[in-house]
Amino acid sequence: MTDIVERLRAAATPWRSDIMDEAADEIERLTVQAQEFYESWVKTREALELGADKIGRLTVALEIIAGRQQCIDNLMSNVDVACAALDGGKP
Repeated sequence: MTDIVERLRAAATPWRSDIMDEAADEIERLTVQAQEFYESWVKTREALELGADKIGRLTVALEIIAGRQQCIDNLMSNVDVACAALDGGKP
């Protein structure tokens, strides 16, 4: 992208310099905006993945507490199962 900006600025002649500078400035602004959008998208995707993982753990915990699924460790109480799921471990 920098190459395009440099070529626009280099192509500026006295009667086109304002237009070329404006175009180069707009390209730089849009590049920054696109990078910010991408970074925001990555953070959103990571948050969604973490949320989906937590929902999965909590669903398993509820199934164990409800008696629909066997817990790996039979000595865990319902409280232990719920705490393990909330803390990021597997019940």
